[in-house]
Amino acid sequence: MKKFILTLALVCSATMGFASSAVDSAEVKKVFAKVGPQGVTYDFNAGETKIAQLTQDIENYKAKMSQSADNYKAQMNQSSENYKAKMTQSQETSKANLAKEQDVIKGKIAQLNQEIENCKAQLNQVNEKYKNQMAQEQDNYKNKMAQEQDNYKNKMAQEQDSYKAKIDGARQAIETLRNEMKAAKDAIVKAGKVTLMK
Repeated sequence: MKKFILTLALVCSATMGFASSAVDSAEVKKVFAKVGPQGVTYDFNAGETKIAQLTQDIENYKAKMSQSADNYKAQMNQSSENYKAKMTQSQETSKANLAKEQDVIKGKIAQLNQEIENCKAQLNQVNEKYKNQMAQEQDNYKNKMAQEQDNYKNKMAQEQDSYKAKIDGARQAIETLRNEMKAAKDAIVKAGKVTLMK
């Protein structure tokens, strides 16, 4: 596509980065419309190049979104496995301790028939003690695991929203840029005063 000059006045506002914020049509027009001594020079190749760049930015944001989601899912899975391992270890330790104390108490029962009832009471107390301890530890680990899962989910959601906002900004910039380029082309044709730039 060639460049064209049309004798027109153009007023441009302050510069901005429209890939990550609201799109200003005047700023978008600067991409392909330059004011010179002879009027306005329209470089539609520059506009198409900017559109291609913004389109690539969208693809890059999508890739980063996907990678971010995968990373957080992997961390969540790893966290889950870690807590499951801790829960299993806690159970085995408590069971081993319970078995040891049971053996001691059962030995007392065998040696001292007269204290059988007392030893049975102690056995029941030990069983309840470790049962409650195991239940408490399991609940603690489950609560911690749930909290970490929520933290990862919240972080992932925040990053997803950020990338979506950038994509929306880039898409809006593309649409505005295309509209401004079309308007400029229409103005050139309507004016009928076109100078071909080589």
